[in-house]
Amino acid sequence: MMSITLRRIRSFIAVAEFGGFRKAAEALAISQPALSGHIHELEEEVGVALFRRTTRQVQLTDNGKTFLARVKRTLSDLDASISDLRDQATNQRGQATVACVPAIASAVFPALLRSFKQDNPDINIQLYDERTELIEKRLLQGEVDFAIAPGRANSSELCFEPIMDDPFCIVFPKGHPLSQSASLSLADLTRFPLIAMRPDLSMRKILDSAADQLGIKLQPAYEVFNHDTLIGMVAAGLGIGAMPFLTISMVGHAGVSSRQIVDPVVARKIGIVTRRGETLTHAADAFAKRVRSYLSQHVAEGSAIDVASPQGTSNVIRISR
Repeated sequence: MMSITLRRIRSFIAVAEFGGFRKAAEALAISQPALSGHIHELEEEVGVALFRRTTRQVQLTDNGKTFLARVKRTLSDLDASISDLRDQATNQRGQATVACVPAIASAVFPALLRSFKQDNPDINIQLYDERTELIEKRLLQGEVDFAIAPGRANSSELCFEPIMDDPFCIVFPKGHPLSQSASLSLADLTRFPLIAMRPDLSMRKILDSAADQLGIKLQPAYEVFNHDTLIGMVAAGLGIGAMPFLTISMVGHAGVSSRQIVDPVVARKIGIVTRRGETLTHAADAFAKRVRSYLSQHVAEGSAIDVASPQGTSNVIRISR
């Protein structure tokens, strides 16, 4: 039966993070022989080498890297649970760390956070506003409690709870011929030079998937990484583009117009992403409940975000990734 102690786990994490025994021992306020003993006992217990030791450095083995990622998440959850219990015992409500895609962080988060803080002044919310790919990494490493992001999670260790639709729109320069059309379709993206996000970005993957379903071949004239770059190039008359409503509302530009794609509607799902099988802390759960309520009830008002069939059409393509 295993007898792995928290002291051994913390010793292992310290050596891995400091890259050696001397600094790790100083940080833990123990002797190097004692620290070496902890690592030896841990390796004996798990049955594999966790470090490669040379005269100059200490490096994690492949098994060590895998073990590190998992125990850091486990230890983070344990620390959060203990902290949450202490906070409640002392009538303090604690802290939640949330990751959020920039479109939501810019267009929705300020008002959402303001209303939440008015009702929960003792809960501190920390925010990471980053791309979907980086958000999933932070979740898997246990750096955030949950995330607000588009699409289902790529990892089986994560769980996606859809809340709202964020429909795609075509963006074009002021006075462009598309402004004369009563409605726009996905096929309109093939009529003019297309400025698109890079193929490895989630926004582009959604657009390509929708086009493939309809047998439409999108051939971008330009590919960019940044939303602002795409909008700026459209405003300069270099072509047209497509991006979700929330992203357009985030970047904006005086020289650009936009109109929602209809027949079919192309929409990405926005929702809450959590680590599968884990229970949120009291503070994180309170904020997650407010996110659900705010996104489902308030964001759609006047924004057309939650419209599933505008202008009488019932054709909708909702893409998870």
